[in-house]
Amino acid sequence: MLKLPKPQYYVFYIGENNMPERTVLKLSDMFEGYSNTLECEAVMININIGKNDELLEKCRPLYEYSYFVDSVYLYNNKYGNIEIAIDKAIDRCCSENILRDILTAHKAEVTDMILTEFDEVKYIEMVKRDAREEGREEGRQEGREEGREEGRQEGRKEGRKEGRKEGRKEGREEGREEGREEGRKAFIEEILASDMIPDEVKDTIIKKYLQK
Repeated sequence: MLKLPKPQYYVFYIGENNMPERTVLKLSDMFEGYSNTLECEAVMININIGKNDELLEKCRPLYEYSYFVDSVYLYNNKYGNIEIAIDKAIDRCCSENILRDILTAHKAEVTDMILTEFDEVKYIEMVKRDAREEGREEGRQEGREEGREEGRQEGRKEGRKEGRKEGRKEGREEGREEGREEGRKAFIEEILASDMIPDEVKDTIIKKYLQK
């Protein structure tokens, strides 16, 4: 089997996100579950101004590219217009002998390249923003449904509790009324069964009692 040199894979990062100077990117980090059947690692090197200074000092073209892109971000944050930012960055770099030959000979191509990259970034941010909005709306819908279900559960629970309370109250009232009725019947039966009370007196007592 033919032996090959050990591969090393590097990518350069330049942008506005605060990234570490070096980051190991693994293909397996994108998998939904663990898998050891396929792996690829890349070392991402941050070449923004102020990061990996030793590397930028040793590689002048890389430093000049980083300086130019940093100037674009600087002017874009200042003016809020990417086209003005590119023009200002090109003028600055040419005056400081940064990528002068390339920026002078290929100004239109460089401008188109930067605009394309910024448009792509804007598109990605727009997609992320729309996805977040959709997620929030789905969350609100799920939250409302869960809230309604919880409300129904709590309402039924409170309703049963109130119903039992009202039922006990109504039951006690009905029980008292039934008890009074049974007491009246028992009293009348005792009066009617007594041999010590004349019939005329019995009739009078029963009539008065029933009028209550």
